[in-house]
Amino acid sequence: PQNIVVPVLHGSAPVGRSGILHISDLHFGGDHAYDPTPAGVSRPRLIDQLISGLPSAPAVVVVSGDLTTQGQSDGLINARSFLEELARRLELPRNCIVIVPGNHDILVDDAAAVKNMSNEKPFRDFLQLYYGSPTELERIHVVSLSSGQKLAFGTGNSSKYRANILMDYG
Repeated sequence: PQNIVVPVLHGSAPVGRSGILHISDLHFGGDHAYDPTPAGVSRPRLIDQLISGLPSAPAVVVVSGDLTTQGQSDGLINARSFLEELARRLELPRNCIVIVPGNHDILVDDAAAVKNMSNEKPFRDFLQLYYGSPTELERIHVVSLSSGQKLAFGTGNSSKYRANILMDYG
């Protein structure tokens, strides 16, 4: 059998935290839900909506894809700003935010880019800027709790090229 090396990203949750907040389908970008213009939904208001009803601050936030609408750089910039503010407001280290790409985050409309995986570069750059170091799209993301327990999340890339006939599906 062939040995497969899976990259691991580690984080440590603040003392006493144990919950998981799961969010998805934020779709930042001018053509969808969270338009960053003054008339759009502001990041602080959106964060207030997300965390106001929580019984306690979570140990981990899982963001399971579709941070953008069409993998646009302005959507990724706004998503990064949103996640930085969310981590700050929840007093969480960035490595306690588990980010997974969705089918709207990595475009698959250019067969050549998909085959050589250059279509993943904007999202890889986004992860590197957020975490402060190169981070694989497919990894094990481990967050250690102060109780000694570890939460492990497997992340995958739902936009990975498989066959030309499947290019329109995440």
